[in-house]
Amino acid sequence: MFILPNDKQIDYEAVIDAMLDSAEEHIYRLDCETGECGSEIKLIKEIGKAKFDAGQNSKYFQVPKITDFERLRWIESYITGVVEDEDKIFAEKLRNILVEENPYDNFIKTLEESKDGWIYGWNSWEGDSAFEEMKQWFARLPFEIREEMDCFDGDCPICRAMEEDRISEEELKDAFREANFNNVLEDIYKDGENQINKLKLTRWLNC
Repeated sequence: MFILPNDKQIDYEAVIDAMLDSAEEHIYRLDCETGECGSEIKLIKEIGKAKFDAGQNSKYFQVPKITDFERLRWIESYITGVVEDEDKIFAEKLRNILVEENPYDNFIKTLEESKDGWIYGWNSWEGDSAFEEMKQWFARLPFEIREEMDCFDGDCPICRAMEEDRISEEELKDAFREANFNNVLEDIYKDGENQINKLKLTRWLNC
């Protein structure tokens, strides 16, 4: 999660959606006081033009769009890093699309028509790429945004331990034993396998 200086959480998924919206007429703003992200038109209707104009340089920040050049760079990376290893012929077909008119739309259409599920891999690739772009934009804003790990569950013993800064090896072992006792360990592994080294934790529990 991403937190503003006033401890409000940013709706970063809405920010990513705004960045990926290629329609030039769709302008989105991040409210640096509430963390909300929405269309400029809706915002002006809600607060009035005068208040919007007064705050557009200090409170309401325009969300940047992903450029066509950047999208094509992501596509090339996806083809090279994912598709080519599995299907060189299909990868070449996708590359040929990049030199045609409307390359992005045709690329998406070709992926959707494929029976091999390439569109799902692309959706993940594009989302991850936009996430990194968003973080770079956050770093350029004139106020600090801190990133914190999402907690799996407010009742989770491990989450409580981490929130309370009880992160020594012995303290985490106790938390995991409690979680295991409460039959939640398996769910935590599924949700957090990219954040926790399961092998190390298993070794701790078997000590």
